[in-house]
Formats: sequence, structure tokens, C-alpha cells
Amino acid sequence: MADGLTVSVERVEAVGAEAILLHLLLTDGEHEEHRTCTVLPEIYAAQSFSVGPISREDYRVILRAEELSTAIKKGMQMLAFSDASFAGIVRKLMQKGTDEKTARSAARYLRAKGYIREQDAVLRAADECLRKLWGPQRILAKLYRDGYDDDALYTAKAYIEEMDLVVNCVSLIRKKTPSVPEDRELRRKLCASLLRFGYSQTQITEAFRRLSQETEI
Repeated sequence: MADGLTVSVERVEAVGAEAILLHLLLTDGEHEEHRTCTVLPEIYAAQSFSVGPISREDYRVILRAEELSTAIKKGMQMLAFSDASFAGIVRKLMQKGTDEKTARSAARYLRAKGYIREQDAVLRAADECLRKLWGPQRILAKLYRDGYDDDALYTAKAYIEEMDLVVNCVSLIRKKTPSVPEDRELRRKLCASLLRFGYSQTQITEAFRRLSQETEI
């Protein structure tokens, strides 16, 4: 903010229940600039500026409130398309140009308002991975990369452990080959592929056993 520049709130306008428009006048005595800042009503209510001249610090507060409001709206739009963890929203907002402090504040707001619900979201994410026939290790690794916290990961782990994942492993094998290969090298390659999908050696061995029994029948 340049020396000699003064700022005044000319008008405060409510746009339904969606936004507050702060119409500002910036002047240095010779030049004038009109600027409108858009702030969420709840963010504005925490400050509630009156019409008239404001200090430089108040002007900075308004700009920060606008940045936070913009980040919150971006976060809402992201969550309307797909679930995300707290850390995931922070990361996505930063990728869109929001600074880390503002992104974290926006994510805290979204979590407090129930837009970010990690316990529900992590189960939906786990279900999506299960439909892809992923094994438990690969699923949990993905959820960790997506930024879910320890409590959410524990919930997902407990949920996955209730499943008979050998059934999924059998289904995955069937997509790759009609039966368990007799050839040792082909069997080794199939096993390596299943390990990459996140299945344990124990689960793979049991899946091979079940498939072999079906073949015998």
C-alpha cells in the first residue's frame, strides 16, 4: 500500500445469503480507484467493517478475508466433484495458487462445516479401490498419499480387513489368465503382478489354491 494512500468503505452490499460486497475507494489525493471485495457473510460477520475510512491494517484484513472466502468457494467446488481429505484439499488449493496458510484456514472452515468428512470419504475411496480389485497394501498406500489422517486410515484398514480379499485376488487372476499357470516362470510373473496390486504372499497363495481346486472339480 503506497504512502499517502487512504482507503474508505463506500458501501456494503449483501448478495442474498451468498456473499457480502465491500465497495472500496482507494485514493492518494490525486488518483482514485474503486475496488470491490467479495467476502462470505460468515467471514464478514467476524470483522463487520463500517462505512467510512479504514486503517491500512483493516484494508489488509479485508484482502485476507477475500482470499479466504475465495479459497473456501474453490474448496466447495472441488468437494462437489469428488471427496478429499483435509490435506488433499490443502494440496489442491495450493496447486491452484492459494498460499498454504490460507489453504489450511479454508480447509479448517470446510471441515468444521461438514464439507470435509474424512471418515465417510475414506470408506468411499476404499470401496472404489476394491472395485478395481486392488489389494490392501496398495489401497492403504493410496489413501495415505491422498492425505487421510491416522484415524481415517485406521477406519479404512479395519473396513478392508472385514472383506475376504482372496475373492478379489481370484477375480483379478481370472482377468489375467484362465487358470494358474503350471509353468514356473509364468507363475512367478503372475505372482509379482499380484504383489504390485497390493496383495500379500499369503493371499496370493490362497487364491492359487482356490483356483486350483476349481480346476480339479
